[in-house]
Amino acid sequence: MKKLILVGVLAGAMMFSLCACGGEETNTTALADNQSAVQETAEENAETPEVEAGVEKDLPEGDYEEVGDGTLYLVNQSGTTENGDEIIVYPDMNSIPFAYVDYQLWDLDGSVQTYIYLDGTEIDKQQIGEGYQGSLFLDSEWQVSEGVHKVETVQYADNDPANEMTFYRSETYTVKAN
Repeated sequence: MKKLILVGVLAGAMMFSLCACGGEETNTTALADNQSAVQETAEENAETPEVEAGVEKDLPEGDYEEVGDGTLYLVNQSGTTENGDEIIVYPDMNSIPFAYVDYQLWDLDGSVQTYIYLDGTEIDKQQIGEGYQGSLFLDSEWQVSEGVHKVETVQYADNDPANEMTFYRSETYTVKAN
């Protein structure tokens, strides 16, 4: 009983000290300024998300055709793209990474590196041959913005992105809000 009374007295003292630190008008003004800044930032991000995120395209946009031998599939809890099915990602913006998508690559030329691009931005480079399973950790907001995102895997002659593609495959995932 004494502990309960002590807890009540301490809670009341804390409330009194917090109220004494600033007036209601100051807190309301600060809150309004903060909400205004958040809204302006959100509007800027909606208009130019790539500029805000500093995202640069490493793979020129194009309608590339499949070339070379090998296979790419994306996998997550909603399924796999193996049979042409769509996979859905529901990001959790309260955790890092916000989401992830697994990928499977096999039967590639193991003597060169495989470049992995997400929406035209290089996110990984691996030497992959017989088979490989990895994960795309989606930890940037642009990677989980609503809509369709394209994963592209490429091998280049002599490991040089300036040279011709000797392998190209792509798959997509769709991000939906909860």
